[in-house]
Amino acid sequence: MSELLDCRGAELYGLGKALVGSGASFRVEVRGLSMYPFLKEGDAVEVAPIQMGEVDRGEVVFFRSRDRLLAHRVIEVAEGDLGTHLVTRGDIFRQADPPVSEESLIGLVATVYRARRGRVHAIRLDRGLARWLGLLMARSRTVHRCVRGLAPFMMYCEGLARGVSVAEAERRAETEAALEETRRP
Repeated sequence: MSELLDCRGAELYGLGKALVGSGASFRVEVRGLSMYPFLKEGDAVEVAPIQMGEVDRGEVVFFRSRDRLLAHRVIEVAEGDLGTHLVTRGDIFRQADPPVSEESLIGLVATVYRARRGRVHAIRLDRGLARWLGLLMARSRTVHRCVRGLAPFMMYCEGLARGVSVAEAERRAETEAALEETRRP
């Protein structure tokens, strides 16, 4: 059983690497909307050990990118001058992240824990519908565009259902759009 870690940045990177290096998994809370609707703010994700050579297209990995820790989908496993690296992207972004090296890879997002109607539901990402949708998101530009295009509307509707104001829903959508703009080369 894994524990929900309450730490950030370099502290979480070091602790996460040590845990998965010893064969253990850990849970961390999702912050941000880059993987919406597959990962929602407030979800907990279980990060499990994985080796670079075992990562497949469509899976969601947890890694360090510059000074941030991210959980993004693998859209390509590539070979380059420096060896194998992963090409990743948040599901609501157009642009890919900088390449993920083996050193930056922390682990595989294996399970999502989502609270709904007073219960916590575990969603395994490595099988069934979740795995199939992950592969579609990684392989099909059309599916990716549809999800990316619907995400702001889905966030808006979900926010209204939870009592979030229209202004707050719009602010969140604008924040994510601004974040995407800063990621472009």
